[in-house]
Amino acid sequence: MRWNSIKDYEEAVDELVNPELGPLAKVFTRHRQDLRQKKEYQKFTDRLKRSWAIETGLLEGVYSLDRGTTETLIEHGLKADILGSHGGKNHADAIAMIRAQEDVLGQLMDLVGKRRKLNTSTIKSLHQGLLRNQKYVEAVDPGGRPMKIEPLLGEYKKQPNNPTTQGSGVHEYCPPKQVASEMDRLLELHHSPKHQKAPPEVEAAWLHHRFTQIHPFQDGNGRVARALATLVFLKKDLLPLVISHTAGQRVSYLDALETADRGDLRKLIALFAEIQRNDLLRAIDIAEEVLQEGGKIKEIIQAIARRRRDEERKLQKEQEGVMRIAGQLHEQIVEQMQQTKEMVREELGQWLKEDARLEVDFEKWAEGSQRRHWFHFEIVRVARELGYFANRNIYHAWARLKLPDRKWGHSSIVVSLHGYGQDFRGVLAGTAFFFSRTREEDTLHEGSGHWVSSEPTSLCAACFQVNYKDRPDSARERLDRWLNDVLSTGLVAWDKGR
Repeated sequence: MRWNSIKDYEEAVDELVNPELGPLAKVFTRHRQDLRQKKEYQKFTDRLKRSWAIETGLLEGVYSLDRGTTETLIEHGLKADILGSHGGKNHADAIAMIRAQEDVLGQLMDLVGKRRKLNTSTIKSLHQGLLRNQKYVEAVDPGGRPMKIEPLLGEYKKQPNNPTTQGSGVHEYCPPKQVASEMDRLLELHHSPKHQKAPPEVEAAWLHHRFTQIHPFQDGNGRVARALATLVFLKKDLLPLVISHTAGQRVSYLDALETADRGDLRKLIALFAEIQRNDLLRAIDIAEEVLQEGGKIKEIIQAIARRRRDEERKLQKEQEGVMRIAGQLHEQIVEQMQQTKEMVREELGQWLKEDARLEVDFEKWAEGSQRRHWFHFEIVRVARELGYFANRNIYHAWARLKLPDRKWGHSSIVVSLHGYGQDFRGVLAGTAFFFSRTREEDTLHEGSGHWVSSEPTSLCAACFQVNYKDRPDSARERLDRWLNDVLSTGLVAWDKGR
């Protein structure tokens, strides 16, 4: 791929924005002051910072750690003795590099706190900090032989750093002589009013990609690019951007960058928004704060009473807001299932038995409802697989599309709406799963038998999410896309099972 000078946004910002992140960020901002006083939130942010420091180096392959060691370091801190034999002879070097990367995150937070403007000197300082414990850089000499050279800390590259692609082509980055002017151009665009007003996921993706197009340093460009993307989120009072080195997210990340190279930023924006969204949801789902220690008993009790009254009013407002949206979304789910049922009957009716059970049933949250707790096991299990707690105490509604199978069996596509997290904070989640029921005949007694249900299979890679700050039209639009994917996946599973 030939190098081209960096470009501004190639589409209108409104067409690039992710509709989910903005409303959720408002909810997070609303609760952030409360969250900062919680010990669990402090633990969460400390783990997130360590994750950022560890993962950014793992992505580049400057050190390698197995999954268990990585999780242990994230949980308990950066101690060389934790690595043990897993780190090999260079475990101390790995810890030193991770500490350097953690210090850079502190530098980014300091930049935000002091409201300092990003410039080329700062970027060079970030590079110097990230690579300060890296002793050499892998390179290739003019004869094509591998070699090791010292990294140029905080200095722009002196030689081209164009990698060979899988097809034996060359991916060209900015020539060394033009790096300084391209970096000036990058910062000029970044500081323009249009870019400063852009949603963080859009600007973070743009700045990250355009920086990697330039590739101004001999090595470490990926780590600096992710630091710059994180800086954009931190300036909007959001969380560090942690991109995991695990196979799934790493592949998505590299694929999104390649798509951006072809002129389409949408995949990279969507990935950044999804990562930020998931971490914001985890932050909002922090446990209740521990009561303050010390002070007079009466004052403490009065303070507790005031806080609880405030929380009750706030919670009631949040619940009322999200409930209004939830009712509309449940109706939309039922309507879409009814339409799908009619399409199945119209297109596949000749293959269905006359008494085939093709139907849609549903239930809304209501006191005394006999079917309110249906699918409890399946909902809890699928939510756990997706990494969150399904709270069915505040609100729960479901809808099911029942599809006939061979003989007397049937399959079900179920969509559930329920609270997100142990502590309800005005966020609802939607999940979907598929299961089948077949009748196993008793070979000893003709005409008798029992029903057997399969294990539930999740139909979504991530839960649908809506919160009390969402606009109903935006929530319905997102739900429509999510439902189409869910029902399509469920129909394919049904067809395979027949």
